Amino acid sequence: MTAQAPEIRRALLTLALATLLAAGIVLLVWQFRPGLTPAPSVETLQHIAPQAVIDVTSARDMGQALDRAGVHWPPTGTRIPAVVVAGLPEDMPSLPADERATLFLRMVLVPTVLANQHIRQERRYLETMTRHGLPPAGSEGRNNLKRLAERYRIDGALTEAAALEQLQQRVDEVPAALVLAVAALESGWGLSRFAVRSNALFGQWSGRVGQTPQQFDRPDASVRHFMHTLNTHPAFAEWREARQQDASLATLSEALAPWSPAHAHFPDELQTIIHTHRLELLPALSTAGH
Repeated sequence: MTAQAPEIRRALLTLALATLLAAGIVLLVWQFRPGLTPAPSVETLQHIAPQAVIDVTSARDMGQALDRAGVHWPPTGTRIPAVVVAGLPEDMPSLPADERATLFLRMVLVPTVLANQHIRQERRYLETMTRHGLPPAGSEGRNNLKRLAERYRIDGALTEAAALEQLQQRVDEVPAALVLAVAALESGWGLSRFAVRSNALFGQWSGRVGQTPQQFDRPDASVRHFMHTLNTHPAFAEWREARQQDASLATLSEALAPWSPAHAHFPDELQTIIHTHRLELLPALSTAGH
């Protein structure tokens, strides 16, 4: 037995080291296990604010300010500065049509990317919190999901499969090409009274007699409102279904007809804008610093 003692000790030491190594691997795997990454609270998922707001007095001033900020058209690379304008100048008609169109697209692009980043953050949160089923009733996670469902106007409890499926369908990005095309068409490339006086780039109105424009603090608020309307309003259920099926921009344009029901050629004109300005070629974009 005495002669075997060193071998026994070596065996025991080897076993102990193997046990420690296995425990370390288990701890590492547990720490980085998929699906259990801590999710941010919905309360922190406020819309992603721009890094700078530019006050402009003229169209030329706006173009120069966007130049200095590095907002170009077409965008270079996949990251753009998070800079928005405080409002449209009244002298947009002073610019040649091509220059005005380019300036308008630059102005609308940034808030569109910011809004989609926020939606993307909400969607990641939703997917993380529901990957292994709903969080327990009364938990912070369940309460946060309930608030998200309220924001997206979901009827019914999330314990109902249809309600959860509806939420998953609604919390999704809106193609930037469509946002830019609708803004251009509805605002007359930034010339309409709604756009200049009320920052309502998409022809939003308050519903009162005489179609009073809906007031927005800045154009980027109008962009967020438009995109949230597409994601929540019953009139765009068909549009959301088409998006879920990865439909083409042409199909999505057709499904946007309810936005301007009195405009018979609305989808066709959207497609003309998209093709003329090659909006279908826009890459997936994000803003620098977010």
